[in-house]
Amino acid sequence: MIAALLWMALQAPAVDVAALVKKEFYDDERMIGAKVPETFQALGAGPGAWIADVGAGPGFHTVLLAQVVGPDGRVLAVDVDEKVTEKLREKIEKRKFSNVEAILGVADDPKLPTARLDGALIVDSYHEMPQYEAMLRRIREALKPGGRLVILDQFPSKTLRRPRSSQVKNHKISPDLAEQELRAAGFEIRERQDAFIDNPDVEGTTWMIVARRP
Repeated sequence: MIAALLWMALQAPAVDVAALVKKEFYDDERMIGAKVPETFQALGAGPGAWIADVGAGPGFHTVLLAQVVGPDGRVLAVDVDEKVTEKLREKIEKRKFSNVEAILGVADDPKLPTARLDGALIVDSYHEMPQYEAMLRRIREALKPGGRLVILDQFPSKTLRRPRSSQVKNHKISPDLAEQELRAAGFEIRERQDAFIDNPDVEGTTWMIVARRP
């Protein structure tokens, strides 16, 4: 009992994600309103977790995750654009994030370690993945059993019933289609919110799906 209490006392405290977002993006209203705390909670991000930010881009979520998982965790920031990945590496070095690795993936492989991740996050990038079957398969293989994949993307209000190719031309994709693809890839769907974030400056809303590797 004493050993258990001592172990708990030594664990890194959970980060106030809402305060962290305001600190990092004090002048970015979209990030402040992006429901990052709720997203990270759905992802299971916390001290010591291994999380992949797939389609990391400039690393908005990467820099937050690095501070949330702490020194005992790890963030694998993946992008398929070499220039974007190099800029992300420069940002990681400048911020001295020793727990973050920038990875140059390819269209059908995010280059993640097998069965190592507690969670994976894809924000506004799923519709950009033409080889989504392979990407989902690789991400599933990278997750531990019970690991979670959280996807946020734009709801195509006017193209909901159109083919996938028509939807992604507008940089959006329906949650119905994404859910079908996740189930086909062997994921369990744990949660779905079709109106997760209101986007008053653009057409439609952002949906969220929380999937789990069985």
